[in-house]
Amino acid sequence: MPYFLKPESALKRANELIKVEQPSMALEVLHDVLTSRRHRTWSVEHEKIMFKYIDLCIQLQKSREAKDGLHQFKNISSQTAVSSMEKVIKYYLQEAAQRVQTARESLDSAMSALNQIEDLDAAETPESILLAMVSDEGTLTRTQKVMLTPWVKFLWEAYRTVLDILRNNSKLEVLYQETAQDAFRFCLKFQRKMEFRRLCDLLRQQLMQVQKYQNQPNAINLQNPESLQMHLETRFEQLNTAAKMELWQEAFKAIEDISNLMDLSKRAPKPQMLAMFYQKLAMVFWKSQDYVFHAQAWHKLFAISKDHKKTFSTEEAQYMASCVLLSTLSIPILNSGPEMKKIDPLDNFSTDRQLRLSELVGINTVPTRSDLVQSLISNKIMKYVDPELKDLYSWLEEEFHPLHLAHKVAPILQYVSKQAKLQHYVKPLQRIVMVRLLKQLSQIYSSIKLERLQKLVPFANQFEIEAFVVQAAKDHVVQYRINHRNQCINFGTSTLVASGDQTDDGPQLQSLQSEMMRAQLTTLSKRLSNVVQMINPRIEDNARETRRRHVYDRLFSKMEHEHANVLERKQVIETRKEYIEAMKERKEKEKKEKMEINRMKQLEAEEKRLEAEAKQREIDKEMAELEKIKKQAAKDKLETYMSTEVGKVAFAGLTEEEAAALDEKAIDDIQIQQLEKNKRDHQMRLKTNRKKVDYVERAKRLLEIPKLQASLTEHKRTWVENSKQQHADALEVKARLQRMIPYKNSFMETLMAERMEIYNREKAEFDRLYQEQEERKRREEERRREQERLERERFEKERREAEERAEREREERERQEAEERERRAVEEAERKARMEEERAAREARYAEQEAERERVAAKQRAREREIEERLAEKERERGPASRPTAYLPPSRRSGSAAGGPPPRSVDMPRRGDPPSRGDPRGDPRDYRGDSRRDPRGGGGGGWRGDRGGGDRGGGGWRDRERERGGPSERGGGGDWRSSAPRRGPGRDPRERDPRDMRDPPK
Repeated sequence: MPYFLKPESALKRANELIKVEQPSMALEVLHDVLTSRRHRTWSVEHEKIMFKYIDLCIQLQKSREAKDGLHQFKNISSQTAVSSMEKVIKYYLQEAAQRVQTARESLDSAMSALNQIEDLDAAETPESILLAMVSDEGTLTRTQKVMLTPWVKFLWEAYRTVLDILRNNSKLEVLYQETAQDAFRFCLKFQRKMEFRRLCDLLRQQLMQVQKYQNQPNAINLQNPESLQMHLETRFEQLNTAAKMELWQEAFKAIEDISNLMDLSKRAPKPQMLAMFYQKLAMVFWKSQDYVFHAQAWHKLFAISKDHKKTFSTEEAQYMASCVLLSTLSIPILNSGPEMKKIDPLDNFSTDRQLRLSELVGINTVPTRSDLVQSLISNKIMKYVDPELKDLYSWLEEEFHPLHLAHKVAPILQYVSKQAKLQHYVKPLQRIVMVRLLKQLSQIYSSIKLERLQKLVPFANQFEIEAFVVQAAKDHVVQYRINHRNQCINFGTSTLVASGDQTDDGPQLQSLQSEMMRAQLTTLSKRLSNVVQMINPRIEDNARETRRRHVYDRLFSKMEHEHANVLERKQVIETRKEYIEAMKERKEKEKKEKMEINRMKQLEAEEKRLEAEAKQREIDKEMAELEKIKKQAAKDKLETYMSTEVGKVAFAGLTEEEAAALDEKAIDDIQIQQLEKNKRDHQMRLKTNRKKVDYVERAKRLLEIPKLQASLTEHKRTWVENSKQQHADALEVKARLQRMIPYKNSFMETLMAERMEIYNREKAEFDRLYQEQEERKRREEERRREQERLERERFEKERREAEERAEREREERERQEAEERERRAVEEAERKARMEEERAAREARYAEQEAERERVAAKQRAREREIEERLAEKERERGPASRPTAYLPPSRRSGSAAGGPPPRSVDMPRRGDPPSRGDPRGDPRDYRGDSRRDPRGGGGGGWRGDRGGGDRGGGGWRDRERERGGPSERGGGGDWRSSAPRRGPGRDPRERDPRDMRDPPK
């Protein structure tokens, strides 16, 4: 390969080779640049080269070359360009995940094309026939192996490579934890259980290396709270993934890792983290059937939530307390006698494992059922329990009612089975109920029929009860024997077998007769020892003194030798201690020198890194703004699709990180693919289900018939042979035991006589106590009835007083309402009277004003008549020749010249003029629309007294000048120049005449 002086030249050459379709040679060119010693200083060109190198490795599916290239780039950029390393690794993982997604889409497209084929038999080829003969795999499996599996494997190798590169590096710790969580999601998405186990082992191994190599440069410091918190978050994600994949062994290992990390922390873990830890721990213990530790984990979770959770609501407290109660009561009840020493009470777990589980739940000793039941009361958990479940504790742990126990508990179990979060406790609780029932029945009955036992247990059938009884006898939970001949159970065992003391934490009435008989020899031995001590009390003192002298003699003989050995050992210890301290001081000194050198190097590298990152941040900020706009648009589209039914299914498994990585085109493609997939699935189911069901069912029955017949025949033959052999053995035993009948009868008569005497004595005592108790109850009942009578009388008295008080209040309220109505009626009458008085006053004032106006008008008319008469007298004196003519317009003048009608004199009345009688202004309604004749306009008439003038105008101009001393200011005169109507200042034009009820002119 040619040698390149600059990295950009190699990049240019690689692009040229890609254009001519030689990606392998382009990959070799870039690999030579990355491994060259000449180009070991980071530059921006190295980042571009790495992006191109990653693209070629993904295109050619060469994960080994990608791993080598990433290691080389890490050596180049780990000290100066950590952000560049992060970008390259993120790009590598994103591209690999994108290729897997593309492969899945291609696989779906290929399968959709296959589903469109109507007849598969007609589409068979020789190749498909040969593949069907040599392999059981279908077309889908083979297509997955060809199209999807290589890319899934490549993505898995990418995750492993990145985790190996980023391990134990404090600068890339955040990216390391993100990659680990992405790997968990990858395993969950593709259900890769084997890869998940390997991933957990890899992370566990790398964590051990972090703890081992703490002194390396840039090593992760687990004492740092932030680092420890990130490791804990990753382990919790591992625990959640393991629980979803139902890998409970890996979940338990994750819990152990979380516990170890919490122990490393100097500070106490956060309550939220502890709550999540105990919640997952309880789930794992339930799956592994460690009911004791499951209940202990719930106790811890409830205590933490109650003490530290601020928003601890009543519903949440009730649910958690119910879980604590049910998990505690679900713990199996086991025997604790000497015969059980070989049987481990914790499901055959070793002692070391029990102690380790105890450490996980935060206690030092192995918990027991009795301790946890006692904790329910001491910690006051029962007050938070669901009211429907509170009676369950009393019936199982306190009450002694064997005949009603199962029937009382059955409704509670039915209620639990309806609760989705609590229904898994039903089966263990049913087993506990049956154990309690058998223990209580064994204390009051010597035997019981299986048929009656089945009636006492309504939630189980005959076969379940018999299987449980056999298992309980095998586990030595209850002492009894099953008599199949009489279909009954005989409680108690042989009196010759020593079983020791057995303790039971439940309700107990009495011990079995066989247990009391077994303890007779033990009681006799203890009492004989007490008798010997009372007869000769110095025997024990003499023996004790002899043993003491023997011990002192041996001590004196070995004291000097032991003293010399102690001095010698002390000298050796001092010498070794001095040597160890000297070596420790020297190592501390060397360690400090190395740390100082590393610190100086880190400071220099940190300064360079900060400068480079400051420049890069500016660039990233601009790119982030553009990316934010695109993501917002994609997010809006995704929310729109998610609101539809198809979108909810298409994006159901989409995490927040995956949703953020999708663009608008990818979201549209997913929506379209889901629509097509729904259509294909529906058509496929309709086609395949028709044939499949009939053929499979017919084939199953044909194969099942001969096997059932053969099995039935063999079972009958074996049953007959066994029955004959058992009958013969029973006859031999009967003949052998027939000789013991007289002795047995004699013993039973003596025993029954003693028991009858004890029974009669105890019965008499019981009858006496019963009579006293009945008498006491009778007195209490009379006292209670007297109290109830007094209480009723007090209640009746208070009720009557309340009714009387209410009646008085009602009457007072009605009286006040009547007074209020009367007061309002008086006020209304007064108001109407005032209004009538005001109206009458207004009408009187109006009449006075009208009368005044009429008087003024009459005076005005009289004066006008007087003036007119004087003028007429003067006119008559001067004669007709000297009378002035009225003004005529030009049109009338021409008419007059042409022989038209003569001009009228101003003295002649006109058509439409108001009458001369009454108001000189006339009726205002006759002058509407004519401003020249409107009396409110104040216009005048001719120079003589025109009847059409208003009260402000009218009359001749000489008369008005004579009266006012000058030209008229209130109305028009007789001069033609002042013939236009005017408004005088004596009256406001907005003022209305009281007689005119219409709106004033605008």
